[in-house]
Formats: sequence, C-alpha cells, structure tokens
Amino acid sequence: MIIFNRSHAGWVRAQNEDYLDFLSLGEGYELIVVADGMGGHRSGEVASRLAVQVITETVRAKFRPDPLILPELLREGVLKANKTVYTLSHEDQDKAGMGTTVDAVLIGPEGGYIAHVGDGRVYLYTQDALIQLTEDHSFVAELMRQGALSVEEAQRHPKRNVILRAVGTDEVVQADMIAFTWHSGDRLLICTDGFSNHMSDERLQIALGDRSRSLVAIGVELFEEALKNGGDDNLTLVMLEALPPQRFSEGGRGTWR
Repeated sequence: MIIFNRSHAGWVRAQNEDYLDFLSLGEGYELIVVADGMGGHRSGEVASRLAVQVITETVRAKFRPDPLILPELLREGVLKANKTVYTLSHEDQDKAGMGTTVDAVLIGPEGGYIAHVGDGRVYLYTQDALIQLTEDHSFVAELMRQGALSVEEAQRHPKRNVILRAVGTDEVVQADMIAFTWHSGDRLLICTDGFSNHMSDERLQIALGDRSRSLVAIGVELFEEALKNGGDDNLTLVMLEALPPQRFSEGGRGTWR
C-alpha cells in the first residue's frame, strides 16, 4: 500500500485544527484517521487531536483481522472519542462547544470500513470511476439531497460551513459505517472540507486516473492546486493506492511516505 499525506493551515487561519494519524496494524491492515476540529481559541485543535488519539488507541488495543468485528471496533473508537471530547468540553470552560469531524478508515488487502462523522470526505477511484463513499453531514448537503439547492447555490450559501453532526458536541453521536472493497491499482482519497471545497469531482477523476505518474506526484499537485484555489481554511489530504498481494509486516506505528 502506498500512502501520501499533506496538511496545511491555509492562508487565513492562525493554526491548523486538522489532525491525522496512521497506524500499521499488521496482516496488511492500516488505520487512517483524519479529523477537522472546531471551537474557539485552541479548542478545535484539542478536539481533533484527542479524537484521533482515542480512536487509534482503541483500535490498536483490540484489533484482530476479523471482518466480523472490524466495523464495531471502529464504531467503538468513535463513540469513545465522542465521550472523551464531550466530557472535556464540559469540564473546561475554555473548551466549551468544541468538536471535530472524523473520518476513520480501517483498510485491509481486499477492502475496508469507514466511520464517518461530519463533512470530511472519502473517495474511491476504481474501474475508471470516482465514487464518493461518504455523505456530508452539513446544512447545505441536506438541502441538496432534498433537491432544494443546486451545487452552485450550495457553494455560495451563507450556511455552507454549518455541519449537522460532529464528534464531541453532543452526548451521543451517530457515525455512518460504510464498507467498501478495493483491488490492486485502486486509489482512496481522504480529505477535510478545506480541500474538497476547492476541488471538483471532475478534476479528481482525471488526476486519480492518471497512471503515468506516481500517487505522490499526483497528491502534491492536487494539494498545491487546492491551496492555490482557496486557502481560506485548514486543508488535509491523504491518498492510498492498493498494491498487488504481498507479504505483510507484523505491524507498528506507520511512517508517512
């Protein structure tokens, strides 16, 4: 598996409240968690980092390469993260109201599972098609699903940054659990809204379908393009490519490449 990642505060925000981590679990399984924090002062940064840490620790402690338990293990990690962030936001007044989006992807040789909360996105490029695996939990996305807004109207809507579901803002959170399969050569893209808001699906499909360049080269180009197009928010991009079947290591902390 080839992995590329990059994160940037953008040109407007003083700090980067996005946070990501990667964990190699062995047996060909990897865990990638991307979070986009929100809250005043530095609380958004606290919420995203805390949520990612709780999810990775939960999965690492109980991981077994058993497809029957993996979705529930991811869900357990998100629920624990929600409880941890929610509790801290009520114990510390400076962190009141903090929360974070979460996209936790647990992926193995033949596919994986996503626990999704918020408006981050996960895309799969397979068989020359780009598929958005997640649905945005946002005000404008809900209006679009109802047919009340067009894509163009959503991009200009005054409430386009309002999300309807986040980790840590309520005592209980519901995570979308999404299963997917992938094969050698397929590509997976995980991003926060600071990236997706400035990158069209058409551009992503063209880029991910380019087999003449490496995944890393494509990732660098897309990230720099999104930063140039916007930069008004923190932005994070992670890309993965499935390799042919191979022997796997025993696991351990991953290293970004």
